[in-house]
Amino acid sequence: MRQRFSSTNHGQASQIGYKELFEVPTDDGIPLIVTRKLPLIQKQNLTPILLIHGLGQNRHFWDLPGRSMADFLVSKGFDVFIAELRGHGLSRANGAPYPNSFEEYVDYDVPALIHFICQRTQHPKIYLIGHSLGGAICYGASSEMQKQLKGFISVCGPFNFGKGTKVIRPLAKLYNWLNNSWINKTLKMTRLFPRHLSIDLVGVLTHRATPFLDNHKNRWFAPLWVPGTIEPNHLSQLLLTAFDRTGMAVFSTLLSWASEGRFLSTNRQHDYEQSIRQITIPVLFLSADKDKVVPPESIAGAYDKIGSIDRQWREFGKPEDHRHFGHMDIICGSDAPQKVWPVISDWLLKREQ
Repeated sequence: MRQRFSSTNHGQASQIGYKELFEVPTDDGIPLIVTRKLPLIQKQNLTPILLIHGLGQNRHFWDLPGRSMADFLVSKGFDVFIAELRGHGLSRANGAPYPNSFEEYVDYDVPALIHFICQRTQHPKIYLIGHSLGGAICYGASSEMQKQLKGFISVCGPFNFGKGTKVIRPLAKLYNWLNNSWINKTLKMTRLFPRHLSIDLVGVLTHRATPFLDNHKNRWFAPLWVPGTIEPNHLSQLLLTAFDRTGMAVFSTLLSWASEGRFLSTNRQHDYEQSIRQITIPVLFLSADKDKVVPPESIAGAYDKIGSIDRQWREFGKPEDHRHFGHMDIICGSDAPQKVWPVISDWLLKREQ
């Protein structure tokens, strides 16, 4: 059912659009839920957008009360669809199980959503915008789905995961060593691992620790945001609603990428580092100078190898930005609506001309 919604971005409420939910079945029979937000009056027939969340996230990352990039794009005239991949958010509540592999996102979830949006809106093509793992999904899906894509934006999307970090790659190598060691083969310790990671619980625990974590004096733990860049109320919403569960298989794939230094499919049949060379649609890469999870070094390989002539890279945190940016505040931070979101909408609108 279509309902009106109000946006409170920039501290002022305004009636700007309609909101509705749809169930989208994938080719392997998984029922996904996608949230649609569109303007009250569509003065322009702009290309629709699909927003794709990252690891252990859901629709709320793009659509926090009072800090909604989805609403911002709607205010610019776009028809916006917010994905919740299998095992996440409303899709999990609707019966979608945790993913067994990264490829289920690439081969089933995103193609089903793209096909649905094109049919529903009568547009031949759409844009993808992915954050973190969502950006990596864009790399994988775009090489196969280019005929239905007008372009995509990768926000802190890893290509060589672990590169440029001091902690992730060593931990990944240790995990893979344990996973493949004779100790594990003998004792079968991996059977003790859960099928999913309760990142929602991590969000709750992080929320309780925010007096320590969201502090400029904190030098011992690198959070997912630059301390002081997300207001307390929005930070609470982010940690308590946007943090979700994810499949252990996908997390293991990420660690495998970091350990091997390669962007390979789980079954090693798809080499995404090679297929990205076949992508020729427009691409915008966004990175954050203080991102401790996906630093710019993790993204550089994608920018260098992608086949697109129309490709751009914008790193936030440069001197002209007058502040630093991290992995999550690049979208949810206090300066994101003024500094980051307009870069995204301007890039999209330029390609609508």
